[in-house]
Amino acid sequence: MQILDGRLLPISQLALIVRSPLTRSGPRPFSSDVYVSQNLTRAHVLMPTFDDLAASRRAWINDVLAPWCRQADRKQLIKAQIDWLNLAGQVDPKATLWVWAWSRFAPLVHDGLPGLSETNEVKVTLNSGSIISGYPDNRESEHGQLVLLIQAADGRLVHGDPISIDDVQSVEFARPEDVVAPCPIPDRPLTMMTDLNDPEVRI
Repeated sequence: MQILDGRLLPISQLALIVRSPLTRSGPRPFSSDVYVSQNLTRAHVLMPTFDDLAASRRAWINDVLAPWCRQADRKQLIKAQIDWLNLAGQVDPKATLWVWAWSRFAPLVHDGLPGLSETNEVKVTLNSGSIISGYPDNRESEHGQLVLLIQAADGRLVHGDPISIDDVQSVEFARPEDVVAPCPIPDRPLTMMTDLNDPEVRI
């Protein structure tokens, strides 16, 4: 996808802009050119290659979609999750959409982890001024709501109430001097969502 004059153009709808062969001016969303004869009776179209389209999609995801996730509110992120297959392809939204969204608070994520980092205790400051400390629970934190494991009075770790991403003002490490980097995991493709209609899928 590309942004043209403030509009987001999906790859499935290639925008071919008619450009003069003399001035060759005007916007160029793709490498396609439309050469129009002087009498405008015919045009020769040079279509982009598949590699061009794939590169354009990757650039859109990295330069537009991921930064948008880091700024959007929870309502917009939920809408994006519903249509994530069309936006980002067959990838797990928890490992992409929500990791990108929570990455606005650096202590919650770590490069190479497909979810929230659970290694270090964090201190979450809410817009209300309240401060909550605990360990992020990646499994329980879903749909833009952060769940922390909090130490109870008897020493047990219990789940706190879900915290909306919209209510979080800042996140920092509770004990910066004790921060431990998560163990790296081997490089691997993003988790793909299984097509249950695929005859090759075995239950």
